[in-house]
Amino acid sequence: MNKYWITFRLHSDATYEKRYNAMLQAMIDVRGAQWAEPTSFWLAESELDIDELILKLTKPLNANTDLLVMRYLAIDESRSFGKVEHLDILKHFLPNIKKSS
Repeated sequence: MNKYWITFRLHSDATYEKRYNAMLQAMIDVRGAQWAEPTSFWLAESELDIDELILKLTKPLNANTDLLVMRYLAIDESRSFGKVEHLDILKHFLPNIKKSS
């Protein structure tokens, strides 16, 4: 199983609950073990690779308003989705981060 950390911020609007629930269901569908005590940070296992997992989780999200960043824990490989306002700071910690297509 691949191990990841995933953090996200969903814009609060009329469709927030629908997007959040769809993202949560996607995680339930693909996960092994999961630690999700914080409201916007997960530690999760999945058989999916990082690109497959981010596409599955972000399918219900809006790239113009929402944000999701994940990291494959075993290697220096990270992906982001949506508008990262402070990319320079994020790259300080995750220099090899790539934007998900």
